Amino acid sequence: DVTANYNITKNTNTLKITQRPITVKPKDKEKVYDGTALTNAEVTAEGLPEGFTFEATASGSQTNAGESANVVNDGFVIKDASGKDVTSNYTNVQKVDGKLTVTKAPLTITTGSAEKEYDGTALTSEEKTVTGLVNNETVTVTPNGSQTDVGDSKNTYTIDWGTTNKDNYEVTDQLGTLKVTTNDVEIVFTADDGTKVYDGVELTVATYKATGVPTSLSHSATTSGSQLNVGTSANEIATYKILDSTGKDVTANFTNIKTVDGELEVTKKPLTITANSENFAYDGTAHSNDGFNVEGLVGNDKIT
Repeated sequence: DVTANYNITKNTNTLKITQRPITVKPKDKEKVYDGTALTNAEVTAEGLPEGFTFEATASGSQTNAGESANVVNDGFVIKDASGKDVTSNYTNVQKVDGKLTVTKAPLTITTGSAEKEYDGTALTSEEKTVTGLVNNETVTVTPNGSQTDVGDSKNTYTIDWGTTNKDNYEVTDQLGTLKVTTNDVEIVFTADDGTKVYDGVELTVATYKATGVPTSLSHSATTSGSQLNVGTSANEIATYKILDSTGKDVTANFTNIKTVDGELEVTKKPLTITANSENFAYDGTAHSNDGFNVEGLVGNDKIT
């Protein structure tokens, strides 16, 4: 030991422990809307020494579709590797909000399809299904599609959300099709017959009969037949129409329309020609009288 050979001066220095910065953050969490609150109490810490633990809770909550902050609550606890509470050694704690995200639930609305031949009345279908509602929520779906003329269209709908929040759902439509095809029922327009005795005036008959036209529709037609002299000829259907309740011509919706001619007949009129009578006293010469009377001529007809 040679300590005695030295004149020793002792200088005191400082040992300083600074606060260690740490960052704490709740974990992000996401789910599809199900009507219940989304929470996540798990909190992570960055910057803690190895073996240290961080105990904290978060108070965020998100029920409807959307996102909100998940906030770290006050009153966290930091423990060292031995389990000792060393929270007081940490005042430089940065809190970062986590994020709670609720995405929209898929909702599928399906409406029914239907098909029929054209009959002048609207084709509809009240069939519908709704799949994807959660938490015993309800909506009212009312199909309102309508197809009257030949063709097709989508069976659209209206929806009453009631107390259900529509913003919580991503709606996918599966709309049915309403299809009206041409009608091949046999429709027959028949011109009426007509007959009369010759009177010098043309015989025409404008009336007709129609069979096979659906009861919800009406019809009209014209004829073109004409017979003046004695004899017969056809009374033809010149034009025809099938009309809906508004008076619209819907003839094109029918593919099996036929026409049948009527018959116009003019018969002979009785005509009586009577020679004049005359009396003569016998005188040995021939006598004659070329006069006569006619009964039954009509109009401007003349006889010689």
